[in-house]
Amino acid sequence: MVDKKNPITVKVNQPGADFKNQYPEIVRVERQPAGLTFYQINWKANAKGIVKLDMNDSSFAFDRVLGLIGSENNEEENLGIYQIVITSSITDADKISHEDARKEFFSILRQIKNSGWSPIIPFTAPRLRGRDMLNYLLESGNPTTLDADYELNIDEWMKIENLTSWEFEKGKVFLDVSFVRSAAELEDQKSMTYIVRYSIKSDVAYFKEFIDPSATDPWKLLLPGELKNSAERRRHLENSLEKTGIKIDKTYTNPKPPIVSGDD
Repeated sequence: MVDKKNPITVKVNQPGADFKNQYPEIVRVERQPAGLTFYQINWKANAKGIVKLDMNDSSFAFDRVLGLIGSENNEEENLGIYQIVITSSITDADKISHEDARKEFFSILRQIKNSGWSPIIPFTAPRLRGRDMLNYLLESGNPTTLDADYELNIDEWMKIENLTSWEFEKGKVFLDVSFVRSAAELEDQKSMTYIVRYSIKSDVAYFKEFIDPSATDPWKLLLPGELKNSAERRRHLENSLEKTGIKIDKTYTNPKPPIVSGDD
């Protein structure tokens, strides 16, 4: 059992071996033939943990944690743990109503924003706000996040699918927040299980996902072209939406890609 007064501390780009050495008794290590190593901690449902994300000049604590998995690519020098996935219960109760889950989830989003995280929009998605972003997701089915400044009502909440995401960025770290509701109990308005999923990535890991993993050229050389393609896709979508009278937030700017060197 983890002492909740002493949360587990983890940092993006931290060497996996250092994380294991910090918590040798509870971190389970799994090495894959493909060169990936996973560092995993699991908590019991009746003894959930707290994970503190160390951001150098600040930190953020995730409560009611059920599990943590940190991923490290052994073939990438100096990258360390480039992704951390944390799963947690939305409340201490095992099952709650959809309405209580909705309220708690948006309370979590407010805590994240109040801690200095900036909401972001995927590079290929139109720069929409509020209900316009929700309607775009529901009507088009195209991948996008939802606006963290817009709190869904219960009817809207019930329309969105599992793993619908809200994305944030702070200090070159990217955070994707989503939830999973028990599919078997989706129609039950009285009680169900909700799990919150946090996916945390370094900026290098985030931008590498723009590149086809099978590409033979260094990803940093391919990134400018992929960002240009993303901008073109966004421009096309926004032009189409503007013709229907939907407002585009042209003040929004994308997060800056990392400055990288060498052949990583």
